[in-house]
Amino acid sequence: MRVQQLNLVNFRNHQQLDLSFTSPLVIIVGDNAVGKTNLIEALQLLSMQESFRRPGWRELVRWQSVPSDPCRITMHYNLPTGVPAHIALRIADGKRAFFHNDKKRGGVELAGMVPAALFSPDDLELAKGQPALRRDLIDGLGARLSRTFASIRRDYRRSLQQKNLLLRLDAPDLRVLESWNQRVAALGASLFVHRLGLYRQLFSNAATIYGHLSGGEQLAAHYWPTHSSACLVAPHGSEPCLPHNGEDSESRMPHNGEIRTLQEDGRPTANESPENGTPPDRCEAREHNTIAAVQTQLEAAIADNWQREKAAHRALIGPHKDRIDLLINGRDARHFGSQGQQRGVALALKMAEIVVLKEVTGAQPMLLLDDVMSELDAGRREQLLKLLNNDTQTFITTTNLNYFDQQTLQRAQLLRLPYEAEQAG
Repeated sequence: MRVQQLNLVNFRNHQQLDLSFTSPLVIIVGDNAVGKTNLIEALQLLSMQESFRRPGWRELVRWQSVPSDPCRITMHYNLPTGVPAHIALRIADGKRAFFHNDKKRGGVELAGMVPAALFSPDDLELAKGQPALRRDLIDGLGARLSRTFASIRRDYRRSLQQKNLLLRLDAPDLRVLESWNQRVAALGASLFVHRLGLYRQLFSNAATIYGHLSGGEQLAAHYWPTHSSACLVAPHGSEPCLPHNGEDSESRMPHNGEIRTLQEDGRPTANESPENGTPPDRCEAREHNTIAAVQTQLEAAIADNWQREKAAHRALIGPHKDRIDLLINGRDARHFGSQGQQRGVALALKMAEIVVLKEVTGAQPMLLLDDVMSELDAGRREQLLKLLNNDTQTFITTTNLNYFDQQTLQRAQLLRLPYEAEQAG
C-alpha cells in the first residue's frame, strides 16, 4: 500500500498544496512554523481519523479562508492490488465529514483502511510518563485495527462519564448508580480482554526491537489491572512482578530495585523473597481472563471500593485506571532508566506498532515521524534509519538535513517548505 498524493485546501497554514510522493522515504525539510507538522497531521487525520494535537475542527481551517471556501484534505493511495483509492476530510462550519472514494463514511468505518503509526516528540514520554500514555498507546492502536475495539472503547468512556456525573452528586440515586456500575463492569471487561491480547503482542515485539536498539538490554512490561492483584507480564513470564501500590504512586516499588512479594492489600511482605524470582500467585500463570470472569471480578472490585469512589467523586476501578510499568533489565524504566534508554524504549514501542499493524492487517503501514530526529542522540538516529526500509513508506519532518547520512538522502524524496520538490536519487 502506497500513498501517492496529498492535496490540501485551506488546511492550517496551507491555502492550496498538491504533493506527489515518488519514494518510499519522504523527508520534509524547512524552518520552524512553515507547516511541516501540518502535513504529518493531515496524513494522520486521513489514516487514523484523529490528530495528536487534539484540535477543535475549526482550528484546522485556515484562518484567512471564507465560509464559502471550506477546508478539504485528500489522500490518494494504491491498494496492495494496485487499485487506486482516496480518502478525504471536509470541514465546514465547524463540522467534519469523511469520505472514501467520494462516499460519506463515519470515522469508525475508515479504521485501519490505511494503517499508519505516528511518532512525535510527545511520544518520548511513553517510558517515563504516566500510565495513561501507555494505555492510550494500546487503545489507540486497537481502535485503528478493529471497529469492535473502537466501539467498545467509545461506549466504555460514555458509561464512565455518566457514572462520574452521579458520583459528583452529594446523594446519588443508588439504583441508577448500580445500573451504571453494571454497565461499566460489562464494557470494562470486554475492553480489558481486547486490550490484553494487543498488549502482549505490542510489548513482545517492542522487547525484541529494543534488544536490537540497545545492544542486548531486556525490556519487559507489567500490567496491573485494578480488578485483580495479578501482574500480567509481556513478554510472557520474562520478568518477576513488581509491587503494585497504586496507579501513580511514587512508592509503588522499592527504590533499590529489589523484587518482593505482596500482602493482600498490596504492601510488600517483610522478610520474604520470591523463589526463582517469581512472587507466588501474582503472575499470569493462574489468570482466567475471559470476559465473563473479568466482569465478575470488576463487579466485586467496584462494590468493595464504593466508599473510595464516593470520596473521590470518580470511578477508580476499571481498565481506565489499569497501570502498565516498563522495565529495563528488571528495573523500572521510569525511575532508573537514563534519558537515552527511555527514548530508546519509546522508539521501540512505535516501531513495534508498525510490526503489529502489518501482522494484523496484512498491509505494510506507513510511518509518520514528526521532528523526532532532533530529540534522539546520534546513535539512536542511526539505529532508526537502519530500521527504515523500502517496505515501509515513511514521512519525516526536520529542520536539519545533517541528521541524515548521504546514503539516506540519496534514496529519499526531499520536500522543502515553502514547497519545492526534489525527486529521489
